Amino acid sequence: MVLAAWRTVPGSGASESLKRPNRIEVAELQALIKEARYRDAITRTMNIFGLNLLGGFSALFVNDQEPYPDDAVTLPDISVVRFTINAFVSVPWLARTIFHERVHIQQFLRGDWGRTDSLGDWVNEVEAYDRSARVADVLGLSGAERQTNAALRSTYYRRLDASYRLRISGGSYKVKTEDRAPGAPTPPTE
Repeated sequence: MVLAAWRTVPGSGASESLKRPNRIEVAELQALIKEARYRDAITRTMNIFGLNLLGGFSALFVNDQEPYPDDAVTLPDISVVRFTINAFVSVPWLARTIFHERVHIQQFLRGDWGRTDSLGDWVNEVEAYDRSARVADVLGLSGAERQTNAALRSTYYRRLDASYRLRISGGSYKVKTEDRAPGAPTPPTE
């Protein structure tokens, strides 16, 4: 069952700068989630936290019937982000989920989009979880939510080979050519 669907408005801005919501804004978002107004909750969360999805690149859908284990999935053609009901457990977790998926859109745009279920895919996930952890305070993640984020990261990190673990420890999340998804943009350095 599709609960909400729309296309984002074209624009720009891949800034990492986020805004911390005030209590009134958090209460407003909590009410939208409680009322199952998921599309509105996503839109307002994006606006309040300053989380755009890189203008026009993504259509968002909320769907609680898909067999995805995650809170949201950016589909391989990068045009769709599907949110499961799990993304709406709290306002901070919804903001983290949107932020995480935005990282995947940035990866695609810079040419570091890994093939599904490959080393490249797992590097993409580790980067998204790492970047989510770095903004946990602004997002307002609880201790339990931070632990969940870390556990999810660990799931993918354990799958990586030594060369990728070394790259990540040095701060590089660049996906090797052989692990990139077919059709992904070529990074500007190649």
